[in-house]
Amino acid sequence: AQLEGDAMAALTELYIAYFNRAPDAVGLYFWGNQLADGLGLEDIAALFFDQPETRALYGSMDDMSAFVTAVYQNVLGRMPDVSGMAFWLDALDGVSGLAPERFIQAILDGAKAETGSADDAQYLANKVALGGHFAVTLGMSDTATAQTVMQGFDGSNSSLDEGLAQADALYADIVSAETDGFLMQLVGLSDPPFAM
Repeated sequence: AQLEGDAMAALTELYIAYFNRAPDAVGLYFWGNQLADGLGLEDIAALFFDQPETRALYGSMDDMSAFVTAVYQNVLGRMPDVSGMAFWLDALDGVSGLAPERFIQAILDGAKAETGSADDAQYLANKVALGGHFAVTLGMSDTATAQTVMQGFDGSNSSLDEGLAQADALYADIVSAETDGFLMQLVGLSDPPFAM
């Protein structure tokens, strides 16, 4: 309840960028408490980077071109352009280069920057809306389901609508006891960050 809606949206972005899934409500609640208690987003991002989910998603850091491409695909839904690839490979290269975990943060920041692409910003915003609906609005916590709901999103409005409907159907099955599941809806956000 101490966090503003934009803080919950920023945490949702981390789940999307580092795990390529919607957040789970239990984890989002935990990290929301950590953020409210003073742990910074960069610190949380560093902890997310060192998780098995992130390593499985992005693989070895031996091939930086593959890493940059995978982050672009996940966060922006597209391949990197030639100049963007060259820029980021240069930034990631060398002893004093940008750390890979910080690179993911930089892609998130760039997608939302005024100088960034409106298409990139919209793609990320739609993924955040889907993830927030799953974890905050519905309070769902199953990570396999969180992956399934996010995997169908391709950037189109129809895939967003389908993902939202899929999450709603899964939620309805849990509420009606047709499917087992744990729900933990987050309350106390004065400004709903995921309103559509």
